[in-house]
Amino acid sequence: MNKVELGDRVKDVVTGFSGIAAGITKFLTGCDQVLIDPGVGEDGKLIESHCFDIMRVEVVEEGVVDFNDQEEEKKGAGYDISKIKKRH
Repeated sequence: MNKVELGDRVKDVVTGFSGIAAGITKFLTGCDQVLIDPGVGEDGKLIESHCFDIMRVEVVEEGVVDFNDQEEEKKGAGYDISKIKKRH
């Protein structure tokens, strides 16, 4: 199993739900989760993101969206997400 990082293209192996790893939540119990953002559908509407246990998520492609190039103080609420560099 590959280590999931923010910006990776990932897939839940149980449901097949796939998209970009947009968030990772760590819990004291060790059952960490990944928020998968599938993007937009064929109709141009946003598809709802969902969280999955990290143990059932596989990395399909690493670093599709690069969050590491952003200035740290500009991340968070109010940040212009159009500035995030996409590699494809």
